[in-house]
Amino acid sequence: MGSLEEILSALEERPDLREAVRAKLMAEDGTQPSESPEGLLDGLRETNAILKSFLQESLRFQSSVRGAMQSLDEALRALSQQLDLIVGQGMMRWGRERIQNIVRRSGVRLAYPLEWQILEEVIECAVQAGVLSRSEMDDLYEADFLGVGQELATGTPLCVAAAISCVVDRTVIELAASHADLWLKAARAAMERRPELLAKVLPTAPVDRRALAVGLWIGSVDADHADSLRVDFEKVIEDPLWHF
Repeated sequence: MGSLEEILSALEERPDLREAVRAKLMAEDGTQPSESPEGLLDGLRETNAILKSFLQESLRFQSSVRGAMQSLDEALRALSQQLDLIVGQGMMRWGRERIQNIVRRSGVRLAYPLEWQILEEVIECAVQAGVLSRSEMDDLYEADFLGVGQELATGTPLCVAAAISCVVDRTVIELAASHADLWLKAARAAMERRPELLAKVLPTAPVDRRALAVGLWIGSVDADHADSLRVDFEKVIEDPLWHF
């Protein structure tokens, strides 16, 4: 065996021997010799292909999740609308069955009977007189309740309109006010041109209107809005859901 100087000299003169020694040492150390540039590129291409496949699968998964969430949202929205419709219909039926007591709580005695045919004739009379437009007529026909009566305290003849909803918000309040205003205009016009239409239920033409918003709950801000529009909130005392 040569000296250390001879071994080093041989390694310098023979690259193949030097590479063999390096490989041997790295193998004993548990590592692998450095790959060639071509090998590194192949490894990078393989890694890139794996990452690209993973990203594509992730995007497909995210797309399917978004689709499922959208479908779920649409189903929940449809169910919510159905429940609102059922509850709303129950409230409407409950309110109309008890409207006389509800209006009386507001301080008005309703005049009965006031048939739907009379309501139609009063509204049509107001349209023919130019007091109501066709769009206002259509709006008035959408009212939850229209009636006439007298104020309990003074006997003053009044027009009454009510909007019925589970939750009384600004929309319900404004509907009640609008319908009451339109109904007052229509009734006054009818009393002037065809007094026989309401003569049996009102001694004289109505001088004011009573707007009612009937429901289970109203927020404090909406209550202030109701006051500003002269709309009375009538709280449902018993639970209408028991009457479905």
